[in-house]
Amino acid sequence: DNLDPSSTKTHVYLARSDDGGETFKNYRVTETPFFPNANIFFGDYTGIAAYNRKVYPIWMRMDGNTMSVWTAPIDDSQLATSVEERQELPGEFHLYQNYPNPFNPETTISYDLKESAHIQLKVYDSIGNDVATIVNENQEPGLHRVLFDARSANLPSGVYVYRLTNGKNEATNKMLYIK
Repeated sequence: DNLDPSSTKTHVYLARSDDGGETFKNYRVTETPFFPNANIFFGDYTGIAAYNRKVYPIWMRMDGNTMSVWTAPIDDSQLATSVEERQELPGEFHLYQNYPNPFNPETTISYDLKESAHIQLKVYDSIGNDVATIVNENQEPGLHRVLFDARSANLPSGVYVYRLTNGKNEATNKMLYIK
């Protein structure tokens, strides 16, 4: 939706009602806006799913001439505040799904840190080999975003796992690299 009348770009929003549908609150799930294109069929991938106390909005978007399928898994406890508020005040150690996903050749990985810590963010291939270290340093609390370029690691197409650790916590997600 485009909730900003001064812009022609759009964001994806999730609407939630806590009163049986009488009122709704919008939560922006995209981090960057994009231009819709009325001349291109965006497919049947626009939707929403829920599983195991997580909500998965699913959408397609165009960035230049590239179309991609996106999702942003949201834990239901995160819906108490907007994306903007969560980014300002992280309450937990959290690793977000990379975007875009699938990607070629670059993707952004975001994570929240509740406290200062030594952080490692690594990428592993499908059989568990360490193929890239993206972050290996002390970092302050807050939202962090890093760009991963698969060309720098000379990776073939495939499924990869990225893992974030801080000594006390760890989190992993999968990503798909397509050349």
